[in-house]
Amino acid sequence: MIFFIIGNTKQELHHRWQNIEAQLGATETRLASAQNENEELSNQVRVLDTDLASNKRDLTGLRLEAEQMQQTLDLVEEARVSAVSAREAALTDLTAATENLAELRAQLTQSVSPEEVARYKQTITDLEARIGPMERRLAQKNTPSMLVAGRSNHAQVAKVGPRNAFVVIDFGETHGAVPN
Repeated sequence: MIFFIIGNTKQELHHRWQNIEAQLGATETRLASAQNENEELSNQVRVLDTDLASNKRDLTGLRLEAEQMQQTLDLVEEARVSAVSAREAALTDLTAATENLAELRAQLTQSVSPEEVARYKQTITDLEARIGPMERRLAQKNTPSMLVAGRSNHAQVAKVGPRNAFVVIDFGETHGAVPN
C-alpha cells in the first residue's frame, strides 16, 4: 500500500506541477500583456504630456490675448466716456448758443423796423440795377470780357450807410476789379 500511496502522491504532485506550470504560463501571458498595455499607456502618457504642454502654451497665449483685449476694452470705454462727456458739453454749448441766437434775433427785430429792412432791400435792388448798365458800358470799352463777366454774381453789398447815404460793395481785385 505504500507504493500505491506514493504513486498516488507522485501523480498528485505531477498533476499539481502541471497546473502550476499552466498557471505560470497564463501568468506569463498576462504579464506580457500587462507589459504591452503598460508600454501603450506610457506612450499615451507621453502624448498626453506633449498635448498638455501645447495646451498650456495655448492657454498662456489666450490669457495674454484676453489681457490685451481687456486693456483695449478699457481704452475704448475711456474713449466712450470721454466722447459722451464731449457730447454733453457740446449739447450744453449748443443750447447756450441757441438761446443766445434767440436773444440776438429778438434784439435785431427790436433794433430795425420792418420798414427799414424793406428800404434797405429796395436800395440794394436799385444799386444792383445801376451796376448792370455800368458793367455793360465797361464791356463796350473793349475791356476783356473775363474782367467784367459775372461781376454781379460776385459783388455783394457789405454795408448801407445811415439813411442810404452810401453803400459799401464787397468787390475787389480777386473778383476781377482793375483800376479805371
